Amino acid sequence: MGSYVRSNLIAGEEVVYETGLHPIIYLSPAALIFGGIALGTVVNPSIGAVLLGFGIISLAGAWLRQWAGEFAVTNRRVIIKLGFISRRTIEINLSKVESVEVNQDIFGRL
Repeated sequence: MGSYVRSNLIAGEEVVYETGLHPIIYLSPAALIFGGIALGTVVNPSIGAVLLGFGIISLAGAWLRQWAGEFAVTNRRVIIKLGFISRRTIEINLSKVESVEVNQDIFGRL
């Protein structure tokens, strides 16, 4: 359980479900890294190194987003915490939740 969720539970509140960002956020950084390696070995090492550098920076950003995001449903509330330096939190009582919207692209459907 995330530290934010744990530290903000109300007396008698229990976590029913907790999750995080899906690992698909690592797909773009992986493509950049593998593309940089391929271009570096086949075409031009300097272009491959630049692409590899962008991939590593993108990988670090994706890891930070996944590490800093907390999503939990308790028996009383829905709690969402995003961000590390600038934090954004959303806490909604279950009685106030009227509808849920799900947007999925083709990769999300797979």
